[in-house]
Amino acid sequence: MSPFARRPAAVPLSRRWRQVYDLGEVTLEHFTQTELDCVALDPKSLPERERGPALQSVSPLLARLAPAADGQPAPAASTARDAEVLGTVAAGLQRRGFIRPGPPAPQTGTLADELGGVAADPGCPGGVRPVTLLGDLALITRMTSQPCWVAEALISPDPTRPDQAAVDWRLAGRMYAAYRPPAVLVQAPPRPDGSLPPFSARWQPSAARLIGEWCGIEPAETADPQRRAYLPPGGPVPSAQVAPGFTNVCFLRVVHPVGEQVGIRSLIAAAAPGRHWLLDGDHAEHALPVSIDQFATRIDDLLTPPPPDTGR
Repeated sequence: MSPFARRPAAVPLSRRWRQVYDLGEVTLEHFTQTELDCVALDPKSLPERERGPALQSVSPLLARLAPAADGQPAPAASTARDAEVLGTVAAGLQRRGFIRPGPPAPQTGTLADELGGVAADPGCPGGVRPVTLLGDLALITRMTSQPCWVAEALISPDPTRPDQAAVDWRLAGRMYAAYRPPAVLVQAPPRPDGSLPPFSARWQPSAARLIGEWCGIEPAETADPQRRAYLPPGGPVPSAQVAPGFTNVCFLRVVHPVGEQVGIRSLIAAAAPGRHWLLDGDHAEHALPVSIDQFATRIDDLLTPPPPDTGR
């Protein structure tokens, strides 16, 4: 492609949200980890009506630059070469149409199409310059910087192991939720070479279904009302007794904002063909059989925001 050819404009945020609403799920533009690390959101650029109660995070870019800005020695990773790389990557994002110099234009629609932020630039004071974030880069940066909750699913590499408390859990997926619009950003685990797959965006009502899949619930099970309501006979049993039949064990945790603090809820779920359990105890030594409907209720409980005066 000629360097003078006009690149297509980034899809505006409001249009992308409409696509997510219409299609249910949209795969977003692909960005490398360095591209995501070289920008940061200005928290004040997101209107309060869209932000709601949100977790506040420090971006990798600002965490890296903060020691130097305070007059303290920079961390080992923050070298002049590193700053140059970040600045070069940010310049590439600008050429691709995901960054524009200067502040965002005044908002005219129901949802913000442009978000203010900073991008790495070793030639500017503090190592950053003010920019406007556009398109899917703005969407991903906004969702990971100020989510109203984050869910993380970790799976056991050895589901038949009787004691799951000490396993080396592996990431199955991570989900960042927006207060408004009611959507989620889904992050898949890194590829074997360490690179990131593209993020996807979903409408929030489908979030619980995807979490259920991470926890071993097959889509066909949720489509059948009888299978959803089926409760295996018997009460709690020792996990070691049923673990040989497990095909999936998932550790699910959800983080919510509680004032200036965070509240964390979690559960461990196990699945076998046609059966599901919740594991309990310090070493997940008890297995409680549950129906899919009961399990869905537990997921809904985890995703429901806690009361503002508690840290449940």
